[in-house]
Amino acid sequence: MPKISGARHLHELYGTTNRRHHFPEAQWRHLILAARNTAAAFDTIHQANIIIGNVKQGNLLVDHRMVVRLIDCDSFQITHQDQLFFCPVGTPHFTPPELQSIKLREVPRTIDHDHFGLAILIFHLLFIGRHPFVGRYRGSGDLPIEKAIAEHRFAFSKDISTTRLDPPPASLRLEDLPHSFDNLFERAFRHDPSDGNRRPTARQWIEQLELLMKARKHCRFDPAHVYFRQLSNCPWCRVEDEGGPSFLCKLGALPTFSRNGSSH
Repeated sequence: MPKISGARHLHELYGTTNRRHHFPEAQWRHLILAARNTAAAFDTIHQANIIIGNVKQGNLLVDHRMVVRLIDCDSFQITHQDQLFFCPVGTPHFTPPELQSIKLREVPRTIDHDHFGLAILIFHLLFIGRHPFVGRYRGSGDLPIEKAIAEHRFAFSKDISTTRLDPPPASLRLEDLPHSFDNLFERAFRHDPSDGNRRPTARQWIEQLELLMKARKHCRFDPAHVYFRQLSNCPWCRVEDEGGPSFLCKLGALPTFSRNGSSH
């Protein structure tokens, strides 16, 4: 196997503290590109009829060109000559509702299961480390992430009357992205497998993320703030005005990279 050098775990890109240390010049557009390339990596695996199964941030590496690679591949679910080799493990924060609290050793995984974990990773990247099932619970008692996932309580959903979970303060919102992302995330996180629908595919994410990369603009007050160009106001300024952290550093800028890692 080829040796991977100069790359870090994916969470070190979307986590603000780690990003400032390991990717000090990365801006939001680079996280969009990393999300696009993450979806492309999933699509490549799925085209080979392989299921990742244990989706988690620690199984992906990203370098300074935003090239994403999968590691820890020995747990992939593979079918060979009509024999199914199961993925025996899972990570609860990336496990879809229908598999929560289930012993996974002999559970056949599907591409749709992978698509849930993929949507979590993309959300982490676009929302700078936020988890889509963490927010302010309107009910009584604690709401662990695993339970929120099992009950389809997507914290950023517009159907708060059902989820009873408000997004955390000082965060990007779904309306800060193109409307298509609203639909994609709702389908990914509030999907019920019994209704016959499927979560967004890796190819669908690739298409929309590439469009978002082309539909960005810089804030006139802070050039480090890059956001969806159809918004009238900068969402990153709003987050900071609400008392939130400065997610995006103000150091230089990396060049923009193509999906193959070449600059342009």
